[in-house]
Amino acid sequence: VAALRRYLDNRGLDPATTFFWVRDFCEPVAEAARVGEVVRHISDTLLCLDSWDNSITLKRAWVVWQLYHTADAGAELDIVMNEDQDERFVNAVEEDYAVVQEALEAIDVRNITSPEEGIADMILNEINKMPGGFKRANAFIVQRLEAWVVSAAQRAVAERGDMAGQLAFNVAGLLEAQGDLSAARALWEQIVPARAEKDGDTHELTLAAKGNYAIVMHSQGDWEGARDMYRLVVEGKTAVRGPHHPSTLRSRSNLASVKYCSGDISGAVDEFRAVVEGFDLSEKSGAVDVHTARRRSSVARLDLANAIVGESEGLQQEDAALALDEARALYEALTELDGQEEETQEAAQRGLEQCQLALASYRDKD
Repeated sequence: VAALRRYLDNRGLDPATTFFWVRDFCEPVAEAARVGEVVRHISDTLLCLDSWDNSITLKRAWVVWQLYHTADAGAELDIVMNEDQDERFVNAVEEDYAVVQEALEAIDVRNITSPEEGIADMILNEINKMPGGFKRANAFIVQRLEAWVVSAAQRAVAERGDMAGQLAFNVAGLLEAQGDLSAARALWEQIVPARAEKDGDTHELTLAAKGNYAIVMHSQGDWEGARDMYRLVVEGKTAVRGPHHPSTLRSRSNLASVKYCSGDISGAVDEFRAVVEGFDLSEKSGAVDVHTARRRSSVARLDLANAIVGESEGLQQEDAALALDEARALYEALTELDGQEEETQEAAQRGLEQCQLALASYRDKD
């Protein structure tokens, strides 16, 4: 009842003129099909969750059956919890939003139960016969829960008003993980200056926020914005950790990638060369273990070779052949190197074959 009151307050609805059809309190439904008729007629379903992460409600057969018909009818679905569960949810997002994702992924309508004998099996059979079956039912529930999670988390951030806090940081990451890049970017735009004001431009958390902001811009195709932000991250990490620290080099690799995407191929090549040199020095110094250093160095060499191939397309024949020969040597070395990821080795093999074909075509022209 408390959850229903909160729903009415949040929606600005008048309790005197708003009515709820609750199956448990109404005349028993004799046929499963009758639930579908009711859902279609009302066209708005309210799900009251007892828990955000391990809900008994989502395991009740009749609840899942109503949710399936909500999806089938294209009806609205709203979700509400009591204040204690809301607080638990916000705390979970603040501590680690990955646990929220994991809880959503664990939902499976096939785990439904019912105290009424035979009801769970009957409803499962009905769902399985419907278009999309279990897969559609699961997808709908998870999709709508994800939307609710984001909305509730954003509301919590707005209520706190602390853009430098961990909650805002994690909610931005949650938005990014769920593919809402525009909303994630809008939040990072507020988080970055708030973090900088609180901790300073080169604080680890400020640099992390800038890095995430750059990644979102990169994903959106805002090459200029991403490049400028990556550059600030590289400068900050260089000042704090040094130019050859693995974290600095990973950020510099991101900078190289966005330069390549923006058409600054020669700039990307220069950056990738610096990354390769940095990882080589990092391996020799023992800053990271040999296996990790070699894996990172291999990826950097593959990126460099790919960038050189891209650069060769804008060169005269003789210079292009020299560039391709350098890329060929990098690819060839990678195909023979032990201790790297299989994906990297396969990509190097493909690059080698393409280089060999391109070089052969140049020789034929001569």
